[in-house]
Amino acid sequence: MRLLLRLPLSICLILAQTGCATIVSGTHEDLDIRSLPPQASVRIDGRPVGETPLSIEVGRGDEHEVAFHKQGYLDDVRMTRKAFNWWFAGNILFGGIVGIIIDMMGGAAYKVDPNPIDVTLIEAPQTSPAVPAAEAQ
Repeated sequence: MRLLLRLPLSICLILAQTGCATIVSGTHEDLDIRSLPPQASVRIDGRPVGETPLSIEVGRGDEHEVAFHKQGYLDDVRMTRKAFNWWFAGNILFGGIVGIIIDMMGGAAYKVDPNPIDVTLIEAPQTSPAVPAAEAQ
Protein backbone atom coordinates (compact mmCIF):
# COMPACT_ATOMS: atom_id res chain seq x y z
CA MET A 1 0.00 0.00 0.00
CA ARG A 2 2.80 2.38 0.89
CA LEU A 3 4.48 1.65 -2.44
CA LEU A 4 1.31 2.68 -4.27
CA LEU A 5 1.35 6.02 -2.45
CA ARG A 6 5.07 6.62 -2.90
CA LEU A 7 5.09 6.09 -6.66
CA PRO A 8 2.71 8.96 -7.57
CA LEU A 9 4.41 11.20 -5.01
CA SER A 10 7.82 10.38 -6.48
CA ILE A 11 6.62 11.16 -10.00
CA CYS A 12 5.19 14.51 -8.84
CA LEU A 13 8.45 15.43 -7.12
CA ILE A 14 10.48 14.60 -10.22
CA LEU A 15 8.20 16.66 -12.46
CA ALA A 16 8.33 19.57 -10.01
CA GLN A 17 12.12 19.72 -10.42
CA THR A 18 11.85 20.81 -14.07
CA GLY A 19 10.00 23.53 -15.89
CA CYS A 20 7.37 22.90 -18.52
CA ALA A 21 9.24 24.74 -21.29
CA THR A 22 12.49 22.97 -20.36
CA ILE A 23 10.80 19.58 -20.73
CA VAL A 24 9.00 20.33 -23.99
CA SER A 25 11.39 22.58 -25.93
CA GLY A 26 14.71 22.58 -24.07
CA THR A 27 17.14 25.43 -23.46
CA HIS A 28 18.60 25.46 -26.99
CA GLU A 29 17.03 25.81 -30.42
CA ASP A 30 18.14 25.07 -33.98
CA LEU A 31 18.46 28.36 -35.86
CA ASP A 32 18.03 27.96 -39.63
CA ILE A 33 20.06 30.44 -41.67
CA ARG A 34 19.71 30.88 -45.45
CA SER A 35 20.94 33.41 -47.98
CA LEU A 36 20.56 34.33 -51.62
CA PRO A 37 23.03 33.69 -53.09
CA PRO A 38 24.01 30.64 -51.01
CA GLN A 39 27.49 29.87 -49.66
CA ALA A 40 27.78 33.14 -47.73
CA SER A 41 30.04 32.80 -44.69
CA VAL A 42 28.21 33.21 -41.39
CA ARG A 43 29.41 34.40 -37.99
CA ILE A 44 27.23 34.20 -34.91
CA ASP A 45 28.25 36.50 -32.07
CA GLY A 46 31.62 36.98 -33.81
CA ARG A 47 32.34 33.25 -34.10
CA PRO A 48 32.56 31.65 -37.59
CA VAL A 49 29.98 28.85 -37.89
CA GLY A 50 29.93 27.90 -41.58
CA GLU A 51 28.27 28.79 -44.86
CA THR A 52 24.64 29.13 -45.83
CA PRO A 53 22.39 27.27 -45.83
CA LEU A 54 22.95 25.94 -42.34
CA SER A 55 21.21 25.03 -39.13
CA ILE A 56 23.00 25.61 -35.84
CA GLU A 57 22.04 25.18 -32.21
CA VAL A 58 21.90 28.43 -30.21
CA GLY A 59 20.78 29.30 -26.69
CA ARG A 60 17.14 30.32 -26.36
CA GLY A 61 17.79 32.81 -23.58
CA ASP A 62 20.27 34.93 -25.54
CA GLU A 63 20.10 37.50 -28.32
CA HIS A 64 22.45 36.76 -31.21
CA GLU A 65 24.22 38.79 -33.91
CA VAL A 66 24.28 36.92 -37.22
CA ALA A 67 26.73 38.37 -39.76
CA PHE A 68 26.91 37.42 -43.44
CA HIS A 69 29.85 37.88 -45.84
CA LYS A 70 30.28 36.87 -49.48
CA GLN A 71 32.89 38.14 -51.92
CA GLY A 72 31.31 40.62 -54.36
CA TYR A 73 28.36 41.39 -52.06
CA LEU A 74 27.74 43.88 -49.27
CA ASP A 75 28.02 42.44 -45.77
CA ASP A 76 24.76 42.09 -43.85
CA VAL A 77 24.05 41.73 -40.13
CA ARG A 78 20.83 40.52 -38.53
CA MET A 79 19.92 40.35 -34.86
CA THR A 80 17.79 37.76 -33.13
CA ARG A 81 15.83 38.54 -30.00
CA LYS A 82 14.26 36.59 -27.18
CA ALA A 83 10.55 35.99 -27.71
CA PHE A 84 8.10 34.40 -25.26
CA ASN A 85 7.91 30.59 -25.44
CA TRP A 86 4.28 29.65 -24.81
CA TRP A 87 5.30 26.32 -23.25
CA PHE A 88 6.49 28.42 -20.32
CA ALA A 89 2.81 29.05 -19.48
CA GLY A 90 2.47 25.35 -18.64
CA ASN A 91 4.14 26.13 -15.35
CA ILE A 92 0.86 27.65 -14.18
CA LEU A 93 -0.68 24.17 -14.26
CA PHE A 94 2.25 21.82 -13.71
CA GLY A 95 5.62 23.37 -12.82
CA GLY A 96 4.68 25.95 -10.23
CA ILE A 97 7.22 28.40 -8.90
CA VAL A 98 10.06 25.86 -9.21
CA GLY A 99 9.28 25.35 -12.90
CA ILE A 100 9.11 29.09 -13.49
CA ILE A 101 12.52 29.62 -11.90
CA ILE A 102 14.10 26.72 -13.82
CA ASP A 103 12.70 27.89 -17.18
CA MET A 104 13.77 31.50 -16.58
CA MET A 105 17.29 30.62 -15.46
CA GLY A 106 17.91 28.08 -18.24
CA GLY A 107 16.46 30.25 -21.01
CA ALA A 108 13.67 27.81 -21.90
CA ALA A 109 11.08 30.54 -21.22
CA TYR A 110 12.14 32.08 -24.56
CA LYS A 111 12.45 31.17 -28.21
CA VAL A 112 14.74 32.63 -30.87
CA ASP A 113 13.04 35.17 -33.14
CA PRO A 114 13.19 35.38 -36.10
CA ASN A 115 13.74 31.76 -37.00
CA PRO A 116 14.56 31.07 -39.81
CA ILE A 117 16.74 33.96 -40.92
CA ASP A 118 16.53 34.56 -44.69
CA VAL A 119 18.85 37.17 -46.21
CA THR A 120 19.15 38.43 -49.78
CA LEU A 121 22.63 39.86 -50.18
CA ILE A 122 23.09 42.97 -52.35
CA GLU A 123 25.82 43.04 -54.97
CA ALA A 124 28.63 45.42 -54.13
CA PRO A 125 28.90 48.39 -56.52
CA GLN A 126 31.58 47.99 -59.15
CA THR A 127 34.33 50.56 -58.90
CA SER A 128 35.80 51.77 -62.17
CA PRO A 129 39.54 52.28 -62.42
CA ALA A 130 40.67 55.86 -61.92
CA VAL A 131 41.26 57.79 -65.16
CA PRO A 132 44.54 59.77 -65.17
CA ALA A 133 44.00 63.54 -65.29
CA ALA A 134 45.94 63.92 -68.59
CA GLU A 135 43.59 61.47 -70.36
CA ALA A 136 40.47 63.14 -68.98
CA GLN A 137 41.16 66.41 -70.90
